[in-house]
Amino acid sequence: MAPVIAANPRVQELEGKIREVEDQRAALGRQLDKLADRLDQIGTRFEDLPAPFRELAAERRAAPAAP
Repeated sequence: MAPVIAANPRVQELEGKIREVEDQRAALGRQLDKLADRLDQIGTRFEDLPAPFRELAAERRAAPAAP
């Protein structure tokens, strides 16, 4: 009975659609991983953003006042 079901064109069509959806799901998973990595990078850069300004402010405080 199983070979008859597997040979059914509708079953084959549905199996093909399932494979397509699984491929799409895998691709979306990879995109999500890339996006999460990128967001981590952006978060790190955002957290590091004030550092140059703190350094500049420290240099200005250490510099003698202009006449």
